[in-house]
Amino acid sequence: MRAFIFDKYGYYEDDEFASEFDYQGWHFKLEKTDRNEEELEELNEYVKRLENLFFDSGVSIIKNRDGNLLSKSEFGDCALVSIKNRKMELKDLLQMHTFFKDNQDQEYTIKEMLKLWEDKVDLINEKVIPSIKIGDYRYEEIMTSIIFAMGLAENAMQYLAELELDLGDKIDNLTLTHKRLYTLSSYEFFSPFNLIVDNPMRDLAELYKSSILNNESLLNTLNYYNPSKQDVSLLLARILFPTTFFDQLDDYYVLRKDVKSNVITYKDNANALLNNLKNLEQNLTQKYGIRPIKWLN
Repeated sequence: MRAFIFDKYGYYEDDEFASEFDYQGWHFKLEKTDRNEEELEELNEYVKRLENLFFDSGVSIIKNRDGNLLSKSEFGDCALVSIKNRKMELKDLLQMHTFFKDNQDQEYTIKEMLKLWEDKVDLINEKVIPSIKIGDYRYEEIMTSIIFAMGLAENAMQYLAELELDLGDKIDNLTLTHKRLYTLSSYEFFSPFNLIVDNPMRDLAELYKSSILNNESLLNTLNYYNPSKQDVSLLLARILFPTTFFDQLDDYYVLRKDVKSNVITYKDNANALLNNLKNLEQNLTQKYGIRPIKWLN
């Protein structure tokens, strides 16, 4: 990997296996992509709007020595992204959501969202669970964690289906959001390959599940969005769906990463998670009048 990055881009990293590195206050990461050169050019132009919104944010897909954004490698097609390291805050997220609101010509529906969740659950059932070794001395704890997470996922999907019946299929208030937002790092915030059009509650739910937001800070942050009943319902459904846990299972299955300790920790924290969910659900239903989740109470 080090040789490839040096040959293609001229950067020499100490770690010969690293696909990302820091250099003079910037973070660089080699991202796999299925986009062609023209699509990468369009994406690079699009993120310039983020540059204009956040002055000196330094978002860019870097051209290689051949003058192209797309690079071919033995690992597949990829592109090098560079973003200036800086501290991001919740107010920056609100600013991005507000700026790109109503500037989207895309549509998104609850049916589409539900299908993605169903596919994820099917993948866990059909691929990930059979790959876990029964002989592992912590097999029962691992399976308990997975069963608990799958239960939350099933309830989240049921809640989503009920939301469609209550308020319709079309998801409103689309804006620029993130596929994942585990932290408020500038790289996760600005990476062109992490941007997606969705309801802004997607980002708030991910920050909550990553413990960046707790019940109190989430409720306070919601005040700045003036959310609709659909917004808040989507937020609660997304919080129920264990995205972060499923991502860890994906890492285990695809990348063969050792995530055992994280999986066990998830089980150990199950009661605290449910208590927090119960408290949050009560606050959201009382304040916004959304459909309650009876089994939590």
